[in-house]
Amino acid sequence: MEEWTLLGREFPTKDKASKAAGIIEITEARLSSAPNGTQYNIETDIFETEEGWRVKWRKVFAGYNSGCSKCGSCGEKNNSAKTGTKTGQLVEFKRHKQDDE
Repeated sequence: MEEWTLLGREFPTKDKASKAAGIIEITEARLSSAPNGTQYNIETDIFETEEGWRVKWRKVFAGYNSGCSKCGSCGEKNNSAKTGTKTGQLVEFKRHKQDDE
């Protein structure tokens, strides 16, 4: 396991420290997890000191993502999840000439 990292500032209330911890969890998880590789969860801890509330966090190995889950969210053309779907067809409409009277 990784060592705890202490956030460099203190917060006046527990609520503000909790919001900062949530931002850290999301941001660090996205930055440290590889798209088709190792995945990490982020643990945070909020504690009170004499000066205010502090936040510390660490990475925890969650697993390994070996590849594509075929969810279709990446928009690849050769995605097997989209196989069997019908393609659109262009229907042309004839234009009628208007008689100028």
